[in-house]
Amino acid sequence: MLGQDASVMVDGQVVSLGMTPLDPLARSALISLFTWRRADTGDVAKGEARWGWWGDTFADSRIGSRLYLLAREKITPETIARAREYIAEALQWMLDDGVASNVSVTVERAGLTRLDALVILTRADGTNLDLRFSNLWTALNV
Repeated sequence: MLGQDASVMVDGQVVSLGMTPLDPLARSALISLFTWRRADTGDVAKGEARWGWWGDTFADSRIGSRLYLLAREKITPETIARAREYIAEALQWMLDDGVASNVSVTVERAGLTRLDALVILTRADGTNLDLRFSNLWTALNV
């Protein structure tokens, strides 16, 4: 669970992840990124729990992301690529449903123990919503 001081930068403004009202698009993105999507069978060793939301087992479309699978990984170029893939995968529904016309994801290592992410969502009207996750790695390793 994230601490009480957890926050994200939305359009240049630091926003607490507590009870602060958010733009509905930002709220949807946060739910999509930090809800555990059911792990694919190839994500875990045979016999290990697949974790994630049980409802994904029966649904045609899945909810959330697989970012939690990276929690015990070392930060390597492959881990960074997987983080970017998992973020894009979690937000794909926004493109499919026409909620966003474009989703841009950048993930980079910032120091030895930090992973930062920038997600730019382009709304149907052409305006952008920037979500910056500084120290995403800490959120995954709580």
